[in-house]
Amino acid sequence: MTATRVHSTSTTPIPAWAWGAEMLVLATIAVSTTNLLLLAAMWVCLVVTLAILGSHPGVLSMTRWLSGIVVVWWIIMAIISPSSDSTLGSVMWRLPTWSPGPGVNLGGAMTGSGLLLTITSMMRALALVAIAGVGMAAVRPADASAAGRRLLGSWSPALEPFAALPPALDRRAVVAAMRPADIVSTTHDGASGLARRHRPLAAWTAPVRALILIICMTFPVVALVSKHPLPGIDQPTTALLALIVAVVLTALLPTGEPVGPISGPSLIVAVLAAITLTLWTIGVDGSAVAPHPGWPPIPIASLICAVALPLVVAVATPRRQEVSA
Repeated sequence: MTATRVHSTSTTPIPAWAWGAEMLVLATIAVSTTNLLLLAAMWVCLVVTLAILGSHPGVLSMTRWLSGIVVVWWIIMAIISPSSDSTLGSVMWRLPTWSPGPGVNLGGAMTGSGLLLTITSMMRALALVAIAGVGMAAVRPADASAAGRRLLGSWSPALEPFAALPPALDRRAVVAAMRPADIVSTTHDGASGLARRHRPLAAWTAPVRALILIICMTFPVVALVSKHPLPGIDQPTTALLALIVAVVLTALLPTGEPVGPISGPSLIVAVLAAITLTLWTIGVDGSAVAPHPGWPPIPIASLICAVALPLVVAVATPRRQEVSA
């Protein structure tokens, strides 16, 4: 069997940073919003983006498999543990109530609003799965490894398996004879190869990096415990901004490896992430419109940013063939 490889000889963390920023922004929006229409539109855009990114059959298969688990899980939970929301009186079905333990309630009545809440939770989970799939398909393993090195320094080997997993999944999709143990072995070999590319780090960078991460990530924890987030910013945004600051500061520490030039697609994705975060943070509520009386209003600014992602990928990102057999 023949295979095509298209690899760049240079590695740079910039694509991983750009795509990581966009995925973090979208994940934060997905976690914090309760707008079913926005979640559905975001999921569709992410699925289209994943399809446009190129030949990644293993990542596509994993995304479909996890999405199927999410759908089945929420269907089961909707049946055996309906939502307790009762703002709409129409009961769709009713099961005997059973409480096997504290905080665990099975059965009961499922109302129209309860079903809507269940579907919203399911769409949120589907969006998060699609976000993970897009991130795995968009970033080359070498670039992800370089970004992990910049972020965690000598602790980066802990992230190497995640960088090496997409090629292993793609290879599994091509070579059907591969067993799960083969995927683990291929991922381990790939992670070892990525780790060997890095140069030794200065000893002083490890405690400095740890101090930066601890200080930056203390802010959202304090805001959560004290229930006093930054003025005008909710808890998810506070955590996201703290993480961005931590990444920027740790990325400035020397590693002895070049950062590399920024490419056009990476720059566009990074700008899109910045625009999305800005519009979502300031809350452009005036742009929200209701598509139908009684439906939740859709924040047009966030919707435009979600729709822009597959358009950017289709126009600016060349397709890559990275599967080998």
